[in-house]
Amino acid sequence: MTLTVLIRGEKEDKKFFDQNKTTLKDAYPAVVDDGQSMGVGLLQDYGLEPHGQYWALAAPKLLITSFRGMKIAQELKEFQNNILCYCWYGGNRKVHPANQHYVDSIEAKIGRKKREEILEMVPENLDQVLSLIKEKNIDFDTSELEEEIKEDRIKPTSLINRAIEDYNKSLEEYRKKEHKKSSLLKHLHL
Repeated sequence: MTLTVLIRGEKEDKKFFDQNKTTLKDAYPAVVDDGQSMGVGLLQDYGLEPHGQYWALAAPKLLITSFRGMKIAQELKEFQNNILCYCWYGGNRKVHPANQHYVDSIEAKIGRKKREEILEMVPENLDQVLSLIKEKNIDFDTSELEEEIKEDRIKPTSLINRAIEDYNKSLEEYRKKEHKKSSLLKHLHL
Protein backbone atom coordinates (compact mmCIF):
# COMPACT_ATOMS: atom_id res chain seq x y z
CA MET A 1 0.00 0.00 0.00
CA THR A 2 1.52 3.30 -1.14
CA LEU A 3 1.00 6.42 0.93
CA THR A 4 0.49 9.59 -1.09
CA VAL A 5 1.22 12.85 0.71
CA LEU A 6 -1.20 15.38 -0.75
CA ILE A 7 -0.33 18.35 1.47
CA ARG A 8 2.59 18.81 3.88
CA GLY A 9 2.51 20.94 6.99
CA GLU A 10 5.52 22.60 8.61
CA LYS A 11 8.31 20.44 10.05
CA GLU A 12 9.07 20.59 13.77
CA ASP A 13 9.77 18.27 16.67
CA LYS A 14 6.63 16.62 18.07
CA LYS A 15 6.30 14.52 21.21
CA PHE A 16 4.50 11.26 20.62
CA PHE A 17 3.28 9.48 23.74
CA ASP A 18 3.39 5.83 22.87
CA GLN A 19 5.09 3.22 25.04
CA ASN A 20 8.45 5.00 24.59
CA LYS A 21 7.34 8.65 24.82
CA THR A 22 9.50 9.49 21.85
CA THR A 23 10.24 12.82 20.23
CA LEU A 24 9.76 12.74 16.50
CA LYS A 25 12.42 14.98 14.94
CA ASP A 26 11.36 17.08 11.97
CA ALA A 27 7.89 15.56 11.93
CA TYR A 28 5.20 17.18 9.81
CA PRO A 29 1.44 16.84 9.75
CA ALA A 30 0.08 15.94 6.34
CA VAL A 31 -3.01 15.16 4.31
CA VAL A 32 -2.53 11.58 3.13
CA ASP A 33 -4.25 8.99 0.98
CA ASP A 34 -3.36 5.30 1.06
CA GLY A 35 -5.42 4.27 -1.95
CA GLN A 36 -8.38 3.23 0.21
CA SER A 37 -8.79 6.15 2.61
CA MET A 38 -7.91 9.83 3.12
CA GLY A 39 -7.04 11.63 6.35
CA VAL A 40 -4.42 13.22 8.58
CA GLY A 41 -0.89 11.98 9.21
CA LEU A 42 2.13 12.81 11.33
CA LEU A 43 5.10 11.84 9.20
CA GLN A 44 8.87 11.92 8.89
CA ASP A 45 10.95 11.48 5.77
CA TYR A 46 13.22 8.43 5.72
CA GLY A 47 14.74 7.57 2.40
CA LEU A 48 12.31 7.62 -0.47
CA GLU A 49 9.07 7.07 1.44
CA PRO A 50 7.49 9.05 4.29
CA HIS A 51 6.91 7.08 7.48
CA GLY A 52 4.78 7.71 10.51
CA GLN A 53 1.25 7.48 11.76
CA TYR A 54 -1.96 8.48 10.07
CA TRP A 55 -5.68 8.27 10.61
CA ALA A 56 -8.03 8.12 7.64
CA LEU A 57 -11.55 7.27 6.56
CA ALA A 58 -12.52 5.16 3.55
CA ALA A 59 -15.71 7.20 3.18
CA PRO A 60 -16.25 10.00 2.99
CA LYS A 61 -12.84 10.97 1.63
CA LEU A 62 -12.88 14.67 2.46
CA LEU A 63 -9.95 16.74 1.25
CA ILE A 64 -10.82 20.06 2.93
CA THR A 65 -11.65 18.41 6.27
CA SER A 66 -8.38 16.47 6.10
CA PHE A 67 -6.51 19.71 5.33
CA ARG A 68 -8.11 21.46 8.31
CA GLY A 69 -7.36 18.43 10.48
CA MET A 70 -3.73 18.74 9.37
CA LYS A 71 -3.77 22.43 10.39
CA ILE A 72 -5.09 21.43 13.82
CA ALA A 73 -2.32 18.82 14.12
CA GLN A 74 0.16 21.59 13.29
CA GLU A 75 -1.00 23.41 16.44
CA LEU A 76 -0.36 20.43 18.72
CA LYS A 77 3.04 19.76 20.29
CA GLU A 78 2.15 16.43 21.88
CA PHE A 79 0.41 13.46 20.31
CA GLN A 80 -1.28 10.56 22.05
CA ASN A 81 -3.05 7.55 20.59
CA ASN A 82 -5.96 8.45 18.31
CA ILE A 83 -5.26 12.21 18.44
CA LEU A 84 -5.10 12.32 14.64
CA CYS A 85 -8.70 11.09 14.58
CA TYR A 86 -9.59 13.96 16.91
CA CYS A 87 -7.77 16.38 14.58
CA TRP A 88 -9.75 15.15 11.57
CA TYR A 89 -13.12 15.57 13.31
CA GLY A 90 -11.97 18.94 14.65
CA GLY A 91 -11.35 20.01 11.05
CA ASN A 92 -14.86 19.02 9.96
CA ARG A 93 -17.57 21.70 9.76
CA LYS A 94 -20.39 19.15 9.98
CA VAL A 95 -19.81 16.94 12.99
CA HIS A 96 -22.44 14.38 13.94
CA PRO A 97 -23.51 14.75 17.61
CA ALA A 98 -22.03 11.30 18.34
CA ASN A 99 -18.59 12.68 17.35
CA GLN A 100 -18.85 16.04 19.12
CA HIS A 101 -16.56 14.83 21.92
CA TYR A 102 -13.66 14.88 19.41
CA VAL A 103 -14.30 18.55 18.69
CA ASP A 104 -14.67 19.37 22.38
CA SER A 105 -11.33 17.72 23.11
CA ILE A 106 -9.57 19.62 20.29
CA GLU A 107 -11.09 22.93 21.39
CA ALA A 108 -9.84 22.24 24.93
CA LYS A 109 -6.32 21.85 23.50
CA ILE A 110 -6.17 24.70 20.95
CA GLY A 111 -9.17 26.87 21.86
CA ARG A 112 -12.48 27.40 20.11
CA LYS A 113 -11.29 30.62 18.43
CA LYS A 114 -8.26 28.89 16.87
CA ARG A 115 -10.42 26.03 15.61
CA GLU A 116 -12.88 28.51 14.09
CA GLU A 117 -9.95 30.26 12.34
CA ILE A 118 -8.78 26.91 10.96
CA LEU A 119 -12.30 26.11 9.70
CA GLU A 120 -12.02 29.18 7.45
CA MET A 121 -8.78 27.94 5.84
CA VAL A 122 -8.48 26.23 2.48
CA PRO A 123 -5.31 24.94 0.79
CA GLU A 124 -3.49 27.75 -1.04
CA ASN A 125 -2.21 25.26 -3.60
CA LEU A 126 -5.56 23.56 -4.23
CA ASP A 127 -5.07 23.28 -8.00
CA GLN A 128 -1.69 21.55 -7.44
CA VAL A 129 -3.31 19.15 -4.98
CA LEU A 130 -6.13 18.40 -7.43
CA SER A 131 -3.57 17.75 -10.18
CA LEU A 132 -1.78 15.25 -7.92
CA ILE A 133 -5.10 13.60 -7.03
CA LYS A 134 -5.94 13.24 -10.72
CA GLU A 135 -2.43 11.94 -11.53
CA LYS A 136 -2.69 9.31 -8.76
CA ASN A 137 -6.29 8.47 -9.75
CA ILE A 138 -7.60 9.12 -6.23
CA ASP A 139 -11.35 9.25 -5.76
CA PHE A 140 -12.67 11.75 -3.21
CA ASP A 141 -15.94 13.39 -2.26
CA THR A 142 -16.19 16.87 -3.80
CA SER A 143 -19.26 18.02 -1.85
CA GLU A 144 -16.97 20.12 0.36
CA LEU A 145 -15.55 21.91 -2.69
CA GLU A 146 -19.07 22.75 -3.81
CA GLU A 147 -19.90 24.08 -0.34
CA GLU A 148 -16.69 26.15 -0.18
CA ILE A 149 -17.54 27.71 -3.57
CA LYS A 150 -21.10 28.42 -2.44
CA GLU A 151 -19.81 30.09 0.73
CA ASP A 152 -17.24 32.05 -1.35
CA ARG A 153 -14.23 30.61 0.51
CA ILE A 154 -12.73 29.34 -2.74
CA LYS A 155 -13.03 30.51 -6.31
CA PRO A 156 -13.85 27.83 -8.87
CA THR A 157 -11.09 26.96 -11.32
CA SER A 158 -11.18 24.61 -14.27
CA LEU A 159 -9.50 21.88 -12.15
CA ILE A 160 -12.00 22.31 -9.32
CA ASN A 161 -14.94 22.26 -11.74
CA ARG A 162 -13.51 19.15 -13.46
CA ALA A 163 -13.06 17.36 -10.13
CA ILE A 164 -16.68 18.12 -9.20
CA GLU A 165 -17.94 16.98 -12.62
CA ASP A 166 -15.91 13.76 -12.48
CA TYR A 167 -17.15 12.97 -8.97
CA ASN A 168 -20.79 13.64 -9.85
CA LYS A 169 -20.47 11.51 -12.99
CA SER A 170 -18.96 8.57 -11.06
CA LEU A 171 -21.65 8.95 -8.39
CA GLU A 172 -24.38 8.82 -11.03
CA GLU A 173 -22.81 5.74 -12.65
CA TYR A 174 -22.62 4.05 -9.24
CA ARG A 175 -26.30 4.84 -8.53
CA LYS A 176 -27.37 3.43 -11.90
CA LYS A 177 -25.38 0.26 -11.30
CA GLU A 178 -26.89 -0.14 -7.81
CA HIS A 179 -30.40 0.48 -9.16
CA LYS A 180 -29.84 -2.15 -11.83
CA LYS A 181 -28.64 -4.65 -9.18
CA SER A 182 -31.59 -4.00 -6.90
CA SER A 183 -34.04 -4.33 -9.82
CA LEU A 184 -32.48 -7.64 -10.80
CA LEU A 185 -32.62 -8.91 -7.21
CA LYS A 186 -36.29 -7.93 -6.91
CA HIS A 187 -37.03 -9.74 -10.16
CA LEU A 188 -35.24 -12.89 -9.00
CA HIS A 189 -37.13 -12.99 -5.70
CA LEU A 190 -40.59 -12.79 -7.30
